[in-house]
Amino acid sequence: MWGYDTFLEAIKDPDHPEHDMYTEWVGDDFDSEVFDMDAINAALHGSK
Repeated sequence: MWGYDTFLEAIKDPDHPEHDMYTEWVGDDFDSEVFDMDAINAALHGSK
């Protein structure tokens, strides 16, 4: 996905110019290795 690598770099580097913006958006506990299928399905189901 376009821009995802930049996003990952920014959230890992507190000195990155976009770090604060991205961590505000995803939270401080974002883990790119975690994928919770049940949580994603619940979020999608709730958005109908």
